[in-house]
Amino acid sequence: RILTPDFEFCPRYQIPRFDEILKHREFIAENVPEVDTPEVFGLHANADITYRLRNAATVLGTILDIQPRQSGGGGGLSREEQVVILADDLLKKMPQPWNKDHVKECMQKIGHRQPLNIFASQEVDRLQVVIVLVKRTLQDLKLAIAGTIVMSAELQEALDNLVDARVPPRWVKVSWPAPNMGLWFAELVKRHEQLNDWVLHDRPAKYWLTGFFNPQGFLTSVRQEVCRAHARDGWSLDGMETKSDVLKQEKHEIDRGASEGVYIYGLFLEGCSWDKNRQKVKESAPKEMVKELPVVHVTGIEASHRQSRKKGEMNKFKCPVYKYPARNDINWVFDCDLNCEEEVHHWIMRGCCLLCTTD
Repeated sequence: RILTPDFEFCPRYQIPRFDEILKHREFIAENVPEVDTPEVFGLHANADITYRLRNAATVLGTILDIQPRQSGGGGGLSREEQVVILADDLLKKMPQPWNKDHVKECMQKIGHRQPLNIFASQEVDRLQVVIVLVKRTLQDLKLAIAGTIVMSAELQEALDNLVDARVPPRWVKVSWPAPNMGLWFAELVKRHEQLNDWVLHDRPAKYWLTGFFNPQGFLTSVRQEVCRAHARDGWSLDGMETKSDVLKQEKHEIDRGASEGVYIYGLFLEGCSWDKNRQKVKESAPKEMVKELPVVHVTGIEASHRQSRKKGEMNKFKCPVYKYPARNDINWVFDCDLNCEEEVHHWIMRGCCLLCTTD
């Protein structure tokens, strides 16, 4: 195709066909834009908006970092008074730490040896560390501001970050990243609600994948349970892989758990959108940065049992799922199967992926 006269990489990007270098230069100066569009690289036009938004966020964050730290003035509340008010508000909304003995009793009732319930116990232990640390830090901050205890370097760092509505680095180290304190604390409460409901009442009908510290471990537990259910068929955990299907139902429409596997929600498409009626990937609408995916049914299957695509069926795009917007092997969770009519490489070039959180 590249040798045909009408070939172009994308609109306005044609191949000059001249014998003289000066004509080549004139053609480029007159026809090729000075700033390359995302379409040249196979990306959607929204990629440019995403790039500029992230650049703006970085610049604003840098400006905030270099602001002077002043204790008061201007007749308003001082930084310390603002933090005391914030600490009181957070402590009122803070979930209470779990009683380990009570959690153990509840787990024994719902089956403490089942892989998913073992996973839930591990998640409870990790979230317990976060809750205890946050509660202790806020209480110590109030005492330090009142002069009862010494304001240590860690407490001073927490105070500076809370004034700027940021999450103290010590909290992030044992929890998860977030752009501001409001979103981080809201996620803390939501994570606690999911796990607390699981511990006290039994497994939920659907799972908020973003609310887990170790989503990879969650999927491993799902495969373990499916493997045990098919032990008579000779299935082995080493020979299993994750199988996923996007449903038409939204999360509020799911009130019963899956007979095999689990239902998960909270995944967002970046770089493409979802056609709910035709159950396939489609191009993003202009200025639509992300699109929430409906509920996904995830289970395990023997790799040898996975069927190849039949004639007339849609292609399967293995869309990578990441915990956070930073795409790397540490944040990778699994590959979700998405139907598509185009060739798979089209969506790979688009940079499509699924995110557990867009913040």
